[in-house]
Amino acid sequence: TSLLLGLLVKGILHSLFKPEDVLFISFNISIKNEIKRKLKEYGISSKVAVRTFDSIIYEIAKIGGYPYIDLPNFEGKRKFVYELIFNKEFDHIPSYQPKVIFIDECQDLEKTTLNILQHFYPNSKFVFAGDIFQSIQKEPRESILWYFMTSPKVENTYKIYMSETPRVPKNTLNTLKTAFYQPI
Repeated sequence: TSLLLGLLVKGILHSLFKPEDVLFISFNISIKNEIKRKLKEYGISSKVAVRTFDSIIYEIAKIGGYPYIDLPNFEGKRKFVYELIFNKEFDHIPSYQPKVIFIDECQDLEKTTLNILQHFYPNSKFVFAGDIFQSIQKEPRESILWYFMTSPKVENTYKIYMSETPRVPKNTLNTLKTAFYQPI
């Protein structure tokens, strides 16, 4: 979260984009509230849109006519919206189309999330951040983060790997670095 907020502020300071051209997607409401609080310290909380991924899914599922919209079944809504991207008759695109979308905790979002975001935000640039050691998924290898870590070369993608973190022993990081690091 701190890394993404730093990139966001740096992008604004260097006039790469305006605060109103940014969408920050968090995994849950507590992270969303933390982001809003930190953006307030920079005086841009009212200009940067901050949402949870599931709030976006809910909005699209509702427009798409998902029959169980009021039930707390996030997985059902996500699958429904994923299927909508293949439905040629459903041509809805959200009216707010940010230039840049920052996505936090991508180790907890499935790979299909990437397909959904690329479909509904076709002209946006994406910045993903995550920590595979913090994954709460049943199968971390299904996450967006794992996809980017293991894909030899993804077009228009720049990867940065942390070489030090207090959360992971140095020998584990070195093993991962050997397994996944590929010079760009």
